[in-house]
Amino acid sequence: MNYVKINTKGGILPITELDKILSLAENLKVTHCSLGERQNIFLHTNTNKNTFLLYAASADISTEWNRSFFPNIVSSYVTLGLYSSHPWMSEGVYKDVLDSLPEAPSIKINIADPTQGLIPLFTGDINIIPSEQQSYFYIYTKFNNQLRPLSILLYTNEIQKIIEKAEELNKENKLSPESLEHYILQHGLIHIPAASPLYIPRIRFPYFEGMNAYSNGFWLGIYRRNNQFDIEVLTSIRELCKNTGITELHITPWRTIIIKGIQEKNRIDWEKLLGKHELNTRHSALELNWYLHDHDKNALKIKNQLYRFFDSHDVRTYGLYFGIQTPGKSFSPFASILIKQRRNILPFTSTTKAFYFFDILYTKNFDPNSTEYIVHAYNVAWPQLTEKVNELCSRYYKYLTEHNQLHAVQSAQKENLPDQELTAVYECAECLSLYEHTCKPENCTICGAPSDGFVMKNVSKKMFLHQA
Repeated sequence: MNYVKINTKGGILPITELDKILSLAENLKVTHCSLGERQNIFLHTNTNKNTFLLYAASADISTEWNRSFFPNIVSSYVTLGLYSSHPWMSEGVYKDVLDSLPEAPSIKINIADPTQGLIPLFTGDINIIPSEQQSYFYIYTKFNNQLRPLSILLYTNEIQKIIEKAEELNKENKLSPESLEHYILQHGLIHIPAASPLYIPRIRFPYFEGMNAYSNGFWLGIYRRNNQFDIEVLTSIRELCKNTGITELHITPWRTIIIKGIQEKNRIDWEKLLGKHELNTRHSALELNWYLHDHDKNALKIKNQLYRFFDSHDVRTYGLYFGIQTPGKSFSPFASILIKQRRNILPFTSTTKAFYFFDILYTKNFDPNSTEYIVHAYNVAWPQLTEKVNELCSRYYKYLTEHNQLHAVQSAQKENLPDQELTAVYECAECLSLYEHTCKPENCTICGAPSDGFVMKNVSKKMFLHQA
């Protein structure tokens, strides 16, 4: 089957663009689409290329046929209002930066807030990260899995120029932090020295599916186990968005569609839409925290097998990000545990899986944004794979316990707080996150659970400040 790739710049899909996509899908007799790791959309069709070219010419949207020469720009715009964010990274800043960038860049570009955990920071060739200094960004290059920062912070309005230069240098195989800094200094682009390295707080895998309350009403995340979204479903979503004043959708690298700005009065309409199309919500986090390459059927089958094992054996994976890489698939996984399949000419099936072998790796400190991988086990046969991955999950929680104990001791020594001093907090009943009693959010910023299920309790002030 052929596919048509459509980029949604920054993961933002205006309803006007969805109109064009659905019109093209109808002309190509497409019945379903899938979502990509870089917040893009794939239409799957049996139509030939000539027919596609005929309709694509009048579609007024950028498309690619059976290829991905122009990677989508990834951004954490979708996380605004849902998870933590820099105080100055507003909707306007995101859109100003995105609007300044080319529609079809030849290099991968990420624009991501380091305080959120939904969108990867470093899966781009050029990675743009907001700093503590308002309107200034860290710039990281990444090639051959080597992540390197520029020694300066770049002003917002100069990002367009540096991306244009990066594309030019990339074509000449000369792209590096040094070449970009030389250009910045030579042409007087506005910048300041990076006084300190980028600080990335420890992140937890956020919940991004189901109906959830937030400051602007409700948001809905829709996930499909097989990553197939029926065109009929998208048509219903478009019509309900138009009828309720919602102007854009959001695509995540985790193959979900997020709809923000749902009003209380319209919530029942969205519940009806879910029911009409038999769209299940509230999938287990065991199933959601997997980062896979586009069109990788083997990786999806392996993931489903491992998920079923985790589910049946009550394996805890909270806080972990999993990635699967199969032979011939070159991509930057956003994962704290990476399962790499060794080369095998047989398709993955119930009878051939016994002949599959894997390497199991994990990142330094189990940080999914790290590019430093450590080997846990080499050449593991399929029958032992679940056991070895389970071992690594246990290792993570042991690391977490030891790390937290050390950090708690250091914090207590620094702050010199008495053990007996207590403070009132709200505790999330789902994930046990703590919040100050004066700052109760509408829903948990970690797992998305409604705050009406929070419990008021007194805890050691030292312990609470350690978590914060």
